Amino acid sequence: MNDLSNTASMRAAVWHGRHDIRVEDVPLPADPPPGWVQIKVDWCGICGSDLHEYVAGPVFIPVEAPHPLTGIQGQCILGHEFCGEILKLGDGVEGYTIGDPVAPMPASTVAPAITAPTVCTTSANAWPLPG
Repeated sequence: MNDLSNTASMRAAVWHGRHDIRVEDVPLPADPPPGWVQIKVDWCGICGSDLHEYVAGPVFIPVEAPHPLTGIQGQCILGHEFCGEILKLGDGVEGYTIGDPVAPMPASTVAPAITAPTVCTTSANAWPLPG
């Protein structure tokens, strides 16, 4: 496993706007919150939604107001189809250990948001794709 604990930044494809994606050094994320893990990405693909953001965006990336589940607004790191290994465990994570290989499901949900139109009015709000 490649230890990133002494590294202050990582390389990422950052969406800035239509036809504006830049590979930049960005700060490493904070330690994972309870129930989450931090993953060191080994490989990352380009998804059709990333392509749509580049060609015609913003499509799913919110620019007028923060996303209701993720809080992301404007610039964001692309690349939600990836694999890697667990780097850090949040409190309460069971069944995984540091160094485990993983290929995560690239969507977050909050069950009430899927069924309650007052909370969620579009599928993009119900199924945000992290990065």
